[in-house]
Amino acid sequence: MERFDMEELYQKVGGVFRLTVLVQKRLKQLNSGARPLVKVESKNLRDTVYKEILEGKIQLIADDSHVVEVEEKRTDAVKDLFSKGKSNNFQLPSLK
Repeated sequence: MERFDMEELYQKVGGVFRLTVLVQKRLKQLNSGARPLVKVESKNLRDTVYKEILEGKIQLIADDSHVVEVEEKRTDAVKDLFSKGKSNNFQLPSLK
């Protein structure tokens, strides 16, 4: 197993969470038969993914559908609040 500077990896992808997501998605691809984009001496696929990241071979592309999903859930929660009659005392501030 090779040693990697985790701080460098975090900075390269934009944080711990993004690194976790990227590694998980790429490991899934490699386990499904995708070919590695770099050569490493280790047989550990995580090392392959880390090296691919550091060499700029892969990156995480954000999918806007997650944002829409969160917004839809938030909208449903507000609709539920209003439909239960709890909105009588609630007033939106003016946007002047």
